[in-house]
This record gives sequence, C-alpha cells and structure tokens, in this order.
Amino acid sequence: MQVYFKKCEGKMDWLECLRPDGSITRCPMPKQGILPHDLVHYVVESTLELRHGFYGLIAAGVGFPTSY
Repeated sequence: MQVYFKKCEGKMDWLECLRPDGSITRCPMPKQGILPHDLVHYVVESTLELRHGFYGLIAAGVGFPTSY
C-alpha cells in the first residue's frame, strides 16, 4: 500500500492511501507540525511489520469516513 501525506494551505493537510487493488481512501487531518502523528504510526507499523494495526485495516479495505 502506498501512503501519501499531503501538505496543503490552511489548517488541514490530507492523508491518502492507495491500496494494492487500486482503491483509494483519503481524509483530512489537522496540521501537526513537521511530522504528522499518523506518519509515526505508519513508520512503526511498517518497521515492526504489524499487519493488524491502523494501516493494516486500511490496506484490508476499511475506509475513512466520507463526511468530515
């Protein structure tokens, strides 16, 4: 799965996940300084090969809410 953290103007940035099957889920996230909190989760889960953490659920097809 490919994960993109997109910095934008204003108070919100975006998190976008592209799954191996080609489907995409995305959500806004509040500005969190230099390193977004969700990026730290991604690094830890990837490094420790955790398959049932937050990003494992996203890769399995769970999506972000569609209303913000």
